[in-house]
Amino acid sequence: MEAVLCTCNGRFPLDRSQLAREGGDGLPVRVWDVFCRSVSEVRGPAPDAVFLGCARGTREYRAALERAGVPAHRIVAWDLADAFYGRSGRENARVAAGAIRAATALVARAVPAKRWAVDVGPRVLVAGEGGEPVARALAGHRDVLWVAPGVQPVPGVRVHPGRIVGVEGGLGGFRVEVRDGGPADPWACVGCGACREACPRDALDRVLRLDPDRCDGCGRCEAACARVGALDLGRSPGGIEADQVVWFGGDAVERPGLFVPRTLHDVAAVVCRVVALEPGVEAWASVVERPGSCGHARAGLAGCSLCRDRCPAAAVNLDAGGAAVAHDRCTGCGGCAGACPTGALDAVPWGGGAVGAALERLGRSGVAVSLRCEHGGDAPLPGELPVGLPHLGGAGWLPAVVALGAGARRVRYLPCPVCAEAVRPGFRLARAVMERVGRGGSVLWGSAPATGAVARPWLDGGDLSWGDPVAVRAELLAPLLPETPSERPLGGPFGSVDARARGCTACGACVGVCPTGALRADSSSPEVSFVGLRCTGCGLCAAACPESVLVVEPGLAWQAGEARSRVLARADALACPACNRVFGTRQALDAVLARLGSGFPGVDPELLGLCPDCRAVEALRDA
Repeated sequence: MEAVLCTCNGRFPLDRSQLAREGGDGLPVRVWDVFCRSVSEVRGPAPDAVFLGCARGTREYRAALERAGVPAHRIVAWDLADAFYGRSGRENARVAAGAIRAATALVARAVPAKRWAVDVGPRVLVAGEGGEPVARALAGHRDVLWVAPGVQPVPGVRVHPGRIVGVEGGLGGFRVEVRDGGPADPWACVGCGACREACPRDALDRVLRLDPDRCDGCGRCEAACARVGALDLGRSPGGIEADQVVWFGGDAVERPGLFVPRTLHDVAAVVCRVVALEPGVEAWASVVERPGSCGHARAGLAGCSLCRDRCPAAAVNLDAGGAAVAHDRCTGCGGCAGACPTGALDAVPWGGGAVGAALERLGRSGVAVSLRCEHGGDAPLPGELPVGLPHLGGAGWLPAVVALGAGARRVRYLPCPVCAEAVRPGFRLARAVMERVGRGGSVLWGSAPATGAVARPWLDGGDLSWGDPVAVRAELLAPLLPETPSERPLGGPFGSVDARARGCTACGACVGVCPTGALRADSSSPEVSFVGLRCTGCGLCAAACPESVLVVEPGLAWQAGEARSRVLARADALACPACNRVFGTRQALDAVLARLGSGFPGVDPELLGLCPDCRAVEALRDA
């Protein structure tokens, strides 16, 4: 990997000797004065990855790198002009070194993407009064249907009167809800005009819009269409199936196969995207699954559903295997990944761990950071370093608080319209955390002005454990928790587990299903302990408890005790009378015997008091 920096024709001073002293993870650094005018002079083999400390005029260089085989997720381009604004050469050297280290962390932790096969047919529904140019452009490539209230005949295009009120489904299987439509099935109609010719009262116009005042219900139009079967006067307004949908100016969030152009300038791009989706093509997934850490399903029990609840496109499915994303419905906003507290879902190519590690390093350089969506986020303010991401939903709350804990002056969220609602809960949680320490103004949304005191760093110089998101949040929040408990718990993906005074047998069933290690068992005592900062409130432990004595409360009690292990329940050790090995608890055995009662006359209670090995030996001897 190498780093390329530009001073923008000397506009921004850069102390190169200071940059060498600051270091940048040992990367070779090339400094240019006018890089955008010197791209053609760049020679040599393409590096494995590159950090561009100038995002202006570098499209040619990025294209050359990609042609040379450098993957797009290994090219990090940040415009440092705003971060350099008003700083000295020594300060800019520190900012540049921090940006290089951050880019290195981002590339090193990039999430490997996977491909999914596109399964789509030829039917494209174009909706809206402004959709005629799109319908005409697609007519030679796909089977096109244009739906609009005032639609008129268009050569080569199926037309249907109606008003679109919603779109459901995904690529290859959309269902478009239409109101005020005509009586014909638009995909079945062959356009022969026999129904209109058969109508004695001219109740059907050229697009088969029915005039109810003229129609007398004679049925001659339906009879003329009997062999085609496209006309039904009793047809109620409903859904129209389509493989892809272009909803001009529609009220919907884009996802694979659903395009929502706003102006005529978007027509060419939309046509290219529609035509590019065809059977046999593979597309990159926006989210990857890691089912081993999922807190939804274990041992046949259902727990966490935060990812599904956050998804705006109903693209997350939860089953016994955990969370799975239907990529043909996914909008790519990253909301599911940002909501997942265990890292079972992660955004591509840079998930929460990659962004967090990058912002941790940026924070140590003392800059103000803007998390900016590359699909239309607002421009950063002067003095802020913009970190561009495909969408912000996958970042969530943790990276922002990590940046502030490491020393960033502030963190600003600049989402696009698609990812705004997906990342807003993460922004609110990050702000709520900082409000607990009197620095809520250090977390900003959009163009809100910076107010209040700058956050004081509280993290030491060591890197956080980014392989485990739950461990990271524990390391991050533990120094902030006061010894005196707060009256109000912190909301978000946290939980607190307690056991009723009587009934717990310390059997360990809760420990076996806990996905984060918040519950731990000590068989030598035996006892079950709990660490509050590791709990996500998934509820699997309560569902697994055979005695139904566990209670899970949402939120994190804002007190230092939640960072320490506390004993949840303690029981008496049960040792095998034959071999003296401890294999359970006396309370668990008593609970089993109480359940059995006299309902199982063939069961010898004394056998249950033996360890599994000795029990098998004794059962064989009796047989």
